Amino acid sequence: MRKNKCVALTALTMALMRVPALAEADVETPPAGYDWAYLGTVAGAAAAVLLIVQYTKSGLDKLVKIPTRLYVYILSLAILICARLFGGDLAWQDAPLLAINAVVVATSAMGAYEMTYQKADAAKKDAD
Repeated sequence: MRKNKCVALTALTMALMRVPALAEADVETPPAGYDWAYLGTVAGAAAAVLLIVQYTKSGLDKLVKIPTRLYVYILSLAILICARLFGGDLAWQDAPLLAINAVVVATSAMGAYEMTYQKADAAKKDAD
């Protein structure tokens, strides 16, 4: 039951993260799923990071002990770099901006996790 709530809350969070991108009047609705242009945005990268970390963290902990925040930042930076690289406009002068944007993406992903799962954990503690 708890796992179903967590999955539902994660799906709701991912859906809500896409709302600001859809609010722009002259932008077409992005296709279902991810593309490199969407992953290059803070919302797209944060959504992808949140999902990837949720599904890989327990397996990664068995291989190597790495702080979750560092893992989230490295993953955020990698996604932003790949989005720029495959989008065709990666330049060396963008490195500092990508590093700063990776902090924003990592913070957004961690905040979405806290907002989603902290409420679920608090509700479970109240029920016990």
